[in-house]
Amino acid sequence: MKTNNNKGIKSVALLPFLLLALLIMPAACMEDEGNYDYIDLPEFRVDTVGVNQQYTVQQFNTLQVPSHLVYAGSKSDLAYRWSIYNTGYGQSDNLATILAETEDLNVEITAKPGNYILEFVAQNVNTGERAANQYRLTVESAAGTGLMVLYERNGLSDIDIVRTPILNTSLTNTTVSRNFYSSVNSTIVKGTPKILGYNNNHSYIFTDIDGVRLSNEDLTQIEDYDGIFYTKPDSHKPMHYYGPTTSEILINNGDVHMMIGGWDNGLHYFPGPKAMQGDSYYAEKAMVVYGGGPFCFDSKGHRFLYCGLWSGEFLPTGDARLSNINRDITHMSPGYPLQSTIGKTYAFFKDPTDASKRSLMIIDATVNSNASKLMADIDLSGCPEVSEMQNILTTTNSPMFYYSSTKSAYVCPVGIDEQTAAVPSAPLWTCPSNETITAMQLLNGNKILAIATWTGSEGKLYLFNTDLASGVTDPTPVETFTGFGKIVDMQYKSAQ
Repeated sequence: MKTNNNKGIKSVALLPFLLLALLIMPAACMEDEGNYDYIDLPEFRVDTVGVNQQYTVQQFNTLQVPSHLVYAGSKSDLAYRWSIYNTGYGQSDNLATILAETEDLNVEITAKPGNYILEFVAQNVNTGERAANQYRLTVESAAGTGLMVLYERNGLSDIDIVRTPILNTSLTNTTVSRNFYSSVNSTIVKGTPKILGYNNNHSYIFTDIDGVRLSNEDLTQIEDYDGIFYTKPDSHKPMHYYGPTTSEILINNGDVHMMIGGWDNGLHYFPGPKAMQGDSYYAEKAMVVYGGGPFCFDSKGHRFLYCGLWSGEFLPTGDARLSNINRDITHMSPGYPLQSTIGKTYAFFKDPTDASKRSLMIIDATVNSNASKLMADIDLSGCPEVSEMQNILTTTNSPMFYYSSTKSAYVCPVGIDEQTAAVPSAPLWTCPSNETITAMQLLNGNKILAIATWTGSEGKLYLFNTDLASGVTDPTPVETFTGFGKIVDMQYKSAQ
């Protein structure tokens, strides 16, 4: 059979022509001098460098947001649109709602409380070119996020709510909602205010003879004092509240009541008091420790007691040094876990006959009686103005504690060996001569120290920047508030 090679011969013959065509085509393109119009578009963008991308506003309040628009052309050619839409999946109102058609936003927000996307769009009506940016927006209820300030005025308890960008960077301005508790509740809390309790579930006002539970959404009263217990207590004497964890502890007339994260009951009521088989106790201070159980100081037996998470009875600890403590406890709270991963308990005492003799016990407290042990017993008698030591604050960021006298605030570092405490050489801050310090609180991840004072007729609140490692504060307050009654306690409230 013959093979036809003509096809191959023709292909080889065409190669010179193909190579010539490839050489001619670029030259033809280079010689193209067609008539084209090129337009230099002006700079058109939203500048986001260093710009806040998250905002918080209360419902029915005004939100102001600058566009940060950069445009080199004539802004008369631009159209603007600000809109929001709900971020929740399956929301019935997740369609965009137009808020304004202006370059900068300045409008009352009527959307219901929740989380939204806030969107800004600028468009050139001639070219269709657009510049846009999105922000996270939180619309809060009436109570919202802020520092709740409990005070006494004319024999009555009330709460103001302070909102400031110093404590919440998503806020655009500073406001104080005055007399918030009394404005939303028709009843008053009897007695002198002592404690403002806060938990993610609810808030409390406790006085020397009474107490109420409040909704975190709007601070309306949910239950009176009897109503927060399974069984009505025989007496009304709230002494101590501890609630920074999912569990809550309330001491009423020396009895410890513990609500275990709502597991005891879905309705969040305090069960009956913890008992002690064949013995009795009178608790002054208590807290939830590693393992989830309550740990308290029994002033009747001068000892520390522990209770298992699901146990109903207190037992003495296994360390004999945590018994026969002939001192009066003044404060107890979590401290820095310096030599272990287990959180420490810092317990402060004074001599019952000499207020100038003060001490700090550092305790590794667990729900196992054999494991709880005394780590240190530190003499604090050398601290300045020690006989007036009050408003004690501990921190888990660094081994130290804060305290105040009636006039000055101090920070006291605990030694690396946990056996000594450095005596402060000077106060962090001294209040004006006509004022006395009534309360202190650490805020914003312990980066802000709040100090409340009383002039005799007006309560004041000072906020100071604080160094997390050393505890040292800038002596000049970053913000000052006036117009309160006599402040007794403060708690920061998160959004609901």
